[in-house]
Amino acid sequence: MLDGLLDHLKQLAERMGVRAVFGEPLEVHGRTFVPVAKVTYGFGFGGGRRQRHEHEADQEEERDHQEGGGGGAGLVARPVALVEIRDDRTRVLPVWDANRLVLAGLLLLGWTVFWLSRRRPPRS
Repeated sequence: MLDGLLDHLKQLAERMGVRAVFGEPLEVHGRTFVPVAKVTYGFGFGGGRRQRHEHEADQEEERDHQEGGGGGAGLVARPVALVEIRDDRTRVLPVWDANRLVLAGLLLLGWTVFWLSRRRPPRS
């Protein structure tokens, strides 16, 4: 079981090279575009074994060694930019994530409403 999991982790590490961040170049009207992504990944695994205690001696034989384990992995790739390559120049064109901008605006709005609601009226 552990050998299979380690093989999968090795394959994942081999794939997480430069190609995970920089995509295949695209030729469009004499210009070359290279997509760029932010890649985040994580993984974990664990296992355990339960051995029979003395007071459980009369129980089933298969309870001598109970084993279990599991694992998981996650990967997120978000586009962040395009590199434009022309004969006369190279430039980076950022990709704006509209969801993050909307979320930031909503958080700012909520923060403003919170502080305005806590403001006390002036005393007479």
